[in-house]
Amino acid sequence: MQAHDHVVKDLNEEFKKVDRAFETNEVRVFGKNTGHIFKELDVIRRKQLDIASDHVLLDTIQDIPTITPAQLKKPNQDNQFLRNFEKKEAILKLMMKKLDDLTQSMDTFKKISELDYNGIDTLIQSDNENSEENDDDEQISKRNIIQRQKQKETK
Repeated sequence: MQAHDHVVKDLNEEFKKVDRAFETNEVRVFGKNTGHIFKELDVIRRKQLDIASDHVLLDTIQDIPTITPAQLKKPNQDNQFLRNFEKKEAILKLMMKKLDDLTQSMDTFKKISELDYNGIDTLIQSDNENSEENDDDEQISKRNIIQRQKQKETK
């Protein structure tokens, strides 16, 4: 019976150590910065979703639409093919920039998530800055591409 009491006492002491470690954030994966780290991860997640939506948009633009023999005689068919390829090119270039930005963000996150990191890097600020820069730099946005496509289809 004494051995049992001794084991229970030792277990209680160990549980108390674990409780103290939780209270001082010693056993968290990212230490005291857990909440901040998940905000940083959310920035990466949003960038991934943005790239995924671009990919879906890219798939909605037909390379070679199905056409009837009567439509082949129309002179603007070649122009339509060219416009579709130009749209895809613009979206692909935008996706490449976003993929480069995502790669840099993941490298920054790797650095930020190290336990002994004490720097000032953050993805949260750079995400807002980068999105503004991309809006200024890119003349063709997804919304403009879709609107142009709808306007041309109604003509």
